[in-house]
Amino acid sequence: MRTGLTSIEVCTILLLLFVLLATVLGFDSPVMVCATLVTGWVSYTARTISEMTVDPRSIIAALLALILFAFGVHKFCGWLYEFIPKETGRRQPWRGRWTFRIVGGAILIVSGCIAATGIGKQIIWHFRGDGNVWGIYSRNNLKQIGIAVHNHHDDVDAFPSGVSFDSAGKPLHSWVTLLLPFFDAWVSEDFMVSREITMDAPWDDPVNEKPFQQPLRIMQNSGILYNTNRSEEPVEFDRRNRALAHYAGNRHLFGGNRAWRVREITDGTPQTLMAGEVNAEFRPWGDPQNSRDPARGINQSPAGFGSPAPEGAHLLFVGGHVKFISKDVDPAILRAMATPDAGEFVKPVREYSGWEASP
Repeated sequence: MRTGLTSIEVCTILLLLFVLLATVLGFDSPVMVCATLVTGWVSYTARTISEMTVDPRSIIAALLALILFAFGVHKFCGWLYEFIPKETGRRQPWRGRWTFRIVGGAILIVSGCIAATGIGKQIIWHFRGDGNVWGIYSRNNLKQIGIAVHNHHDDVDAFPSGVSFDSAGKPLHSWVTLLLPFFDAWVSEDFMVSREITMDAPWDDPVNEKPFQQPLRIMQNSGILYNTNRSEEPVEFDRRNRALAHYAGNRHLFGGNRAWRVREITDGTPQTLMAGEVNAEFRPWGDPQNSRDPARGINQSPAGFGSPAPEGAHLLFVGGHVKFISKDVDPAILRAMATPDAGEFVKPVREYSGWEASP
């Protein structure tokens, strides 16, 4: 007489419960959810393998750390094994395969914990109010851009100018290029690209061709890259194979050669726009003209700000915070938030979409 369930029966019950939970939570097709969980890694790997980079030094360091860890485990377990009371007969010495099993089990446990943490974050992010998971990543990109801008201000007592010029008045580089040394190294694998740029030559000069073909992850919006409903417009590289940016600066702040200081933004840093998402007419991140006028609206014009989310877009404020602003916001409000020193006051009345302006 059986006293419990078999493994197959337990797995079947868990699968049925998962399908039921997915249905209750409103997923369109629980079967597709299950299929994605089982095979989704294949399509994800196919999409992202071209973006992966191999750092030989990191691989060697990881292998050395793993070897040292295995050696330490083997010695420690062998030493501890000697204190276990001996049974009748001669006891065999500590085996290398036992160490291999312990190390392998530890790697599986750590990998499982990392995967479970990632799944948990994805679930939480999915049900937060930005309308899509990629919005969380894009929000973080904008925050890191804001940190770099303020790091620049701390260093030279001014934000980067929108465009740098040579002595003859010819445009050289964009505000993004001027920020490269101020991005945290862990934010972008392309942190060192600034050392490859010849700053006294224009960004589109042949001598600068290679560095500006390198994508900056901090300037890439995953919601744009993996949007299956996007148009045929290039989103990664232009016709000259220069890497494109999915974020643009506020033209009133980064539209010329003026380097603004915080004290000069008299309209207030919490309500003055710095940069935001764009979803069309992408420019290379090195283009000095990578700035837009917020007064064009959100998701209203290809030349304005916008995002893959139809409801609105993320915008970065000079104060360093990021908000998801509705596409229905009054253009007059956006115009007031765009100007740094026009004497306008914008009072937020709701977190994401409601704003009202005062003279």
